[in-house]
Amino acid sequence: MRLFALMLLGVASCSYSPPNAADVTKPNYQADLKACEEFGDKEGHRRVMAFGGLFLSYPISLPIEEYKATRKCMEGKGYVAA
Repeated sequence: MRLFALMLLGVASCSYSPPNAADVTKPNYQADLKACEEFGDKEGHRRVMAFGGLFLSYPISLPIEEYKATRKCMEGKGYVAA
């Protein structure tokens, strides 16, 4: 049961957070974030299914790949990580 709780905590901590408060005040931030999270979900799933090693560790690798894809998308839109 503890392992499951730790996994849930790990997944929750993988969500994208902006590098500073100034980015949150940009007019298109919420729309950009939603679009990038959707992209991250699809791209993360695609990458996990495409690579055998990631597929074997699906419960662990999926949130990591989603986070990386979301972060890359947000950086592409000008929300640079600190």
